[in-house]
Formats: sequence, C-alpha cells, structure tokens
Amino acid sequence: MRRLGIAIGLACLSILAGCGTNIIEVEIQTPEGKKARLVTEVNGVEFNSLVERGHRFNGVEKGEYTFTLIYGGYFEAKQCTVGTAPILPGSVKTYPVKFSVPSQKRSHPKGTIAFATDRDGSRNWEIYSMKLDGSGLTNLTMSEGSDTEPVWSPDGKKIAFVSNRNGGLLNTEIYVMDADGSNQTRLTFNPARDYSPTWSPDGTRIAFVSQRTGKDQIFVMDADGGNISRLSDGNGIDRFPAWSPDGKLIAFCSEGGRDEPHNPVRTAKGSDIYVMKPDGTEIVRLTQSREMDWHPSWSPDGMYILFDSSRKGAREIYIMRNNGNWQTRLTLTPEKFEWEPVWAPDGMGYLFAGNLDGNYDIYLTNLTGDELVNLTKSRSNERHPTWRPF
Repeated sequence: MRRLGIAIGLACLSILAGCGTNIIEVEIQTPEGKKARLVTEVNGVEFNSLVERGHRFNGVEKGEYTFTLIYGGYFEAKQCTVGTAPILPGSVKTYPVKFSVPSQKRSHPKGTIAFATDRDGSRNWEIYSMKLDGSGLTNLTMSEGSDTEPVWSPDGKKIAFVSNRNGGLLNTEIYVMDADGSNQTRLTFNPARDYSPTWSPDGTRIAFVSQRTGKDQIFVMDADGGNISRLSDGNGIDRFPAWSPDGKLIAFCSEGGRDEPHNPVRTAKGSDIYVMKPDGTEIVRLTQSREMDWHPSWSPDGMYILFDSSRKGAREIYIMRNNGNWQTRLTLTPEKFEWEPVWAPDGMGYLFAGNLDGNYDIYLTNLTGDELVNLTKSRSNERHPTWRPF
C-alpha cells in the first residue's frame, strides 16, 4: 500500500472513521483557533492515523485534490453511529484547501552500510559492512566481545563503535577502526559504561554517552580520545547524541527530568528530544511526549530530524522540523518495533532496524514508505545501521 505524508499546515486534533463510506472527516484547528472538520469524498483516499501537525493519506496518486474545511455544530462518529447537532445560522464557515500531489522523486540507493549483528552467536555481536545490494558482506570486528553501535566518520574512512571486549558485559568503551576493520583502537578507558558515539561534521571530535558520573550524560572528546569533557549535567538521563550537519547543534534525548529556565515544564515521565550547542549551552526542547522519543537523526541539509517514539504503540519512526514543528509519523505498524533511523546521504530515504519479519533486520525505505526493502533478510538479529557518506 502506498503511503504518503502530506502537511495541511493546520494542527490536527483528532480523527474520525469513515464508517464504510468514502467520506473522511478529521477534526483540525482553523486559522482562528476554532475546531473544524476536514471533509473529502475522493475515492480511495483515507486517513489511517492521527499525525500531529500533518496528515497521512494512503494510496494518493499524482494529481490535484480539493478539500473543504468546515466548522460548526457536529458530533463525532463513534462505532459507526453518526450523531448530529443543530447548526445555528452564521455558525458555519468553509475554507477551501487545495493542494497537488506531484510525481514522487525516486531514490536510487547506493553505497555501503554497516550494522551490528548476532549472526555469529547471540552473546557475541559483531559489526558487518555490505553494499546495499547485499554484496560484499564482511565481518569487520571479529572480537571475543560484543561490538555494536557503528557510526561512519564524515569522510567514510573510519568507523567509531562500542565494545565490551576489554571490560566485561556492562563495561563498554568507545573504539575506532578503519573502514575495512583494521587498526581497531580503544579511545575511552573508564570503569563506567561509555556508548553511543557520534562524529562532529569535520571529523575532529566524537560526542558520546558515559555513566562515569553515576548517570548517563553526554561527553565529547577529540577523535583520538583526548580532551574528554562533559556537555550535559541535567537532572535526567541524557542519551543518543547526534551532531547536526553544520556542526552548530547536538540533538539528544533526555529522560526523567530536566529543568529549563526558558520553559519550566519538567519531564517526569518519558524521554524528549532536545538540542544544544556543542559546548553544552542553550538547551532547547523539541518534543514534549509522555512516552519515549529516542535516536534523533539529522537530514543531510539539517532541516529535518528523524526519531523513533513509543507514543503510538511499540516504536515507530517520526519526522519533524529541526525546531520541533510538524512531528509526523512515517511508519504505521504500532504492533512492531521500528527504530534507530538513519538518513540516506542523499536525503531521499532512511535505514532503520525493525522486527517486521520476526527477528530484527535492517530496512531501507523512502520518506513515503512505499519502497520498503529488507536489506539483511537473515534469521539472526541486525541493529544499529549506519550509512557510509558518499
């Protein structure tokens, strides 16, 4: 089924079922701030989910569609029983909304990816690389410990990763190796857990998460492991840093509470996505969910952020603007796990780890979701995808 996300430009509040007809009705917000109803009778077009600050259609082909926004007196359809309410004179206004669906620009995926897999034994994860067509599958690490969370350097010559080969099951450290798996070098030396590395765009620094202060906080170091300093020191657990393409911001997730002078809302439950400057200052919250928002990933142009969230079920992939606006769900399988999204270098799609076929595999899809490809197709588990820059 073809899936397409379309932003109407008005904040969506709730959704109504079509009750077996071709009429789709969605409660939205009018420019005046009043509730309204979006009505369309286009055959084959249906809403399937509430998506904040945008709407999701199924099966929308190239063409032009006209909708009408109506607000006045009405009741919602509940269990296909439609209630009505009297509409007083002057209480109804209509707003024509017209938009077109252009031909979808197709991505032509290329390049090399890396990922972590347990195909060599469930207690011993290794990092593999391969071409997108499945050729050139290579075990890069082959260590006695578990090696996970690979991430390519901006020039594609090195891979930072996490391993417990020198510290036991829970004492993971940050390592770096050449793209072919050679010259594996340990960067961090601390009895606490270090994980979740991310490169600065110029390749000179690596941000990562460490528990060396007693809780998960974000640190930064030189690419050779020197000059380690802490960036975050809030009340919560800070994880999953992601450097913006221009190097000016680091997105991250904070769980369990963070006081913000500019926004005194305290997150007592769930995990939200924030951004901060690379020196740890000017922290700004982007999401406000009572669930878990994780794994931010910047688009190549820095305009959008992919992330995964449990707000609609297990874990699904969302997209938002870099200021937190237009948070839109991209995947529609709430009974499955789809997480750890990573943008394609050309911005036309993304990788993610998911259990759509039972075990965890690495999938490739475009932003509309109509080109879903299982890249690994193994009986083992694959996670932590990363795409080599090209």
